Amino acid sequence: MSPSAGRDVGALRPKIVSFLAQKRSDTAIDTSQEAELLQKSLGRIYECKIHTRPTFQEFEEEMWNAGRDNVRIVHFAGHGESQGLQWLLDQKGLNTVASDIEGTAQLVGQRSLKHRGPVACVFLNACDSEALGRSMHAAGVGRVVCWQGEVPDHDAIAFASAFFRYLKHLHEERDPDAGDELCDFDKAFEEGKRAVATARKTRPGAAGGGRHPTAPAKVTAEAPKVLLFPDPRGDTASNDIIP
Repeated sequence: MSPSAGRDVGALRPKIVSFLAQKRSDTAIDTSQEAELLQKSLGRIYECKIHTRPTFQEFEEEMWNAGRDNVRIVHFAGHGESQGLQWLLDQKGLNTVASDIEGTAQLVGQRSLKHRGPVACVFLNACDSEALGRSMHAAGVGRVVCWQGEVPDHDAIAFASAFFRYLKHLHEERDPDAGDELCDFDKAFEEGKRAVATARKTRPGAAGGGRHPTAPAKVTAEAPKVLLFPDPRGDTASNDIIP
């Protein structure tokens, strides 16, 4: 049985589930600002459900219910590393643990459009999320946004702001029955890239807290790259990057 079997998800308001995985003591990043941007930009278009200091179990439950709830976009803001995303151990928000990449990818991929589920896009706004992004793409997710390398918080927020706002713009401008949702994510990605490139030019050499659990207060590594993995049903599995 498909994740959405027995339920007309098209009749439901589309939903975004957002996971803000920031420890109470973490001052290097600001996921609350990202949540405000999400709700302000897309709150009238999507039902936005925000999880503050989420555990992996909360994420699992949201994915199990994705078909029932018509979840179109999955958003994660927090720390990442090559082993996976960092989730809170409990609601106390004091410690984190990395999730398994392949298991996480399959959990979401099984709820994707390719597998007759509702999930169209995953946005991993965290350091070193490329491996998970590739795996989610391979598992069937039509669009996955992720980062290669350690991303400063100001880059992550600049990208998210433009990405969310441009999705709102496209929704307001286009025919709601046009059916080009995946193309909207492509265009919003391009606007996010432009916003990051512009911001970097206005603050040359600037550094800030990174979205890696062991990142120093100032990120001095080579500029990270934000990636988009296109629909795996296409002819290629190419990706688009910004230096």
